[in-house]
Amino acid sequence: MSVLVYKHMSTVVFEKLPALDYKNACVALPKEYGTPAWEALPEVAAIRNAVFSLLEKLDAHEGIVSKIRGKPVVIKPNLVIVYSNIGTVEPEFPETTDPRVIDALVLWLKQYTDTITIAESSGRGSPTRASFAISGLDRLAKKRGCKLVVLEERPCELYLLPKARVSRTLYIPDTFGKVARGEVFYISVPKLKTNLYTGVTLGFKNSMGIIPYNERQHAHHYDINRKLVEMMYLIKPDLTLIDGIVGGNGPCPAPVYPVNSNMLIAGSNPVETDRAAVRFMGFDPKSIPLLTIADELGFNDDKVRIIGEAAPANGFSSPDFSLLSDRIIRHFPNIRVLYGIDKHGSDNPENADMDVRAIEARCRGGCVATMRFAFEMLITEGKSSAQQGTILIGSGIDGYWLDASGKKYSVQDIAALKGYKLCVGSCTKSISGICDQYVAGCMPLANAPHAALHKLTKSRCAILSLRNRHFPLFVKALLETRRTRRKLLKAGAMLDMDFPVLDSAATTAEPGAETHATPSWQALSVPSRTDPKTLKRQLRFEDDSLLASLTGTFIPNRIPKALYRAQAVLTALITIAPLCAGFLALFGLLHGVPPSLLFSIFIGILILHSFEVPFAIVAEAKRRRRKKLDQISPSSEPSGKDAVKVMIKTLLIGYPTWLPEILGIHDEDEAFGCRH
Repeated sequence: MSVLVYKHMSTVVFEKLPALDYKNACVALPKEYGTPAWEALPEVAAIRNAVFSLLEKLDAHEGIVSKIRGKPVVIKPNLVIVYSNIGTVEPEFPETTDPRVIDALVLWLKQYTDTITIAESSGRGSPTRASFAISGLDRLAKKRGCKLVVLEERPCELYLLPKARVSRTLYIPDTFGKVARGEVFYISVPKLKTNLYTGVTLGFKNSMGIIPYNERQHAHHYDINRKLVEMMYLIKPDLTLIDGIVGGNGPCPAPVYPVNSNMLIAGSNPVETDRAAVRFMGFDPKSIPLLTIADELGFNDDKVRIIGEAAPANGFSSPDFSLLSDRIIRHFPNIRVLYGIDKHGSDNPENADMDVRAIEARCRGGCVATMRFAFEMLITEGKSSAQQGTILIGSGIDGYWLDASGKKYSVQDIAALKGYKLCVGSCTKSISGICDQYVAGCMPLANAPHAALHKLTKSRCAILSLRNRHFPLFVKALLETRRTRRKLLKAGAMLDMDFPVLDSAATTAEPGAETHATPSWQALSVPSRTDPKTLKRQLRFEDDSLLASLTGTFIPNRIPKALYRAQAVLTALITIAPLCAGFLALFGLLHGVPPSLLFSIFIGILILHSFEVPFAIVAEAKRRRRKKLDQISPSSEPSGKDAVKVMIKTLLIGYPTWLPEILGIHDEDEAFGCRH
């Protein structure tokens, strides 16, 4: 259990690097890493000298060496997606922490501790094992004697955050449970870059990569900034070291473009370090909700000591999160975006003058930015499209959705539009029936809109293909992670919160009258997951997640569904084969077998299948209730044409038409927007 520490004067240090070309190897270590030729490179020496100088200056004011000496250290880099030869038009983008900075940091730490762990969990669908290998951190760890920890392969602990409003309970890997308890020294090493969801990605935003995947989905919408700040009730970096050697400007987590900022920034307070970095990027800290909320909740320091040059850099600009921007229209001129986001961004949305840009900003942290990420990914894969289509976001404002010009569209108007229609986000579920595809979630899985947009534009994903030079490594990493996670689950470990994630899923108690003396966190018992039914569901989820990473679309129970579809083909062939053979024999095209025998076999199979009809009727009633096609009761039966269709399907195909429904194989479909 922990209580917030009282404020004091914190220190932020800026270290300017000499003017060299740092772009080469800023994403991935070359094969020559660790050789004398690599060590002799001027940029390697410059980075190492800068990291050592920076940390020694910080130590002079904050005494960090005394806090590190003899203590285990956990380093958290920022490896959301390592853009190095993964199928994009340009081979590399400076999205991730420069591995040369990690190398220099490890060398500095080795003077004071022998226990150094590099821990990370990349973005969902991007296995961390592959990120370590692509970036070269696996080779770095081997050479420098560090431990690598893939956080999605660690069992989780559960904590209550009494002062939080968004995620009052939080799952974190056991590696960071030690951080929460103060057993290790935690260093956050983010990239200096802009971000679609939060404006910037810096020190404490880097904590998003700590929590497990499903936990990340929770409140990844209009509340994302408060969620990230409130995580500091449990986990705060002891040291933040921001890699601004080659900054990143653009719509992260989509690729960002290089900024020659030539700067390292370090500090003892994560909020003040981020605030100084935001000013260095040329932004007003008051325009960054992460910082204003952190101030509101008291994570800032009243006084800050700034050491070193801090003149604003050139090259950073606010990330373009809009789906109505010139860039999107230029590449996808015939895709219409209709907004009906009716809450969250305005205290009085019905009097918001229906300004489309303001409406769009109401859920920047969810569907809007996720869809913008999807568009940017297609652009960086070299895709453009004149394909006609419509994308809907939001549940509607007084029954209408608005286009870029402010024109209103009713449900009937939208249904009459030509082209492919895509509903994005759980808010659109009520109108998903008029769309060709519905992407569920609040927010949706990050790669689901990406996959849906490829479908809308009739294009193929370059990253999930052999254009990605690391695709075999990617698949191998997914399989290794799946094996490890399944082993942990079978041993009874908790790896994440349940999926799909509901807004109420991470709240166990209503906030009360908290005071400064209220504990910041409290450890909770992890729920037992040892019953066979739960374990079976979790193991299936692991398979579904792996396949979603390879296809871009999450479909629950995908493997059982595929097996039943294969069985349906087989049973249909077995049923109609005697009938077809009978006709061949009847017309003299098949000799040696009497037609009557073949027809009798066909009729016998139909009779056997007829005993399945009552079960099929029950299954159809369950299916209709699940899809809410009518208000029939559990004992009611389909009637008329529906009953005839059920009977014909059952007679010709048999158990594969009804058994999956009885067994609950499709029970989760509606939550994920699956269509059959």
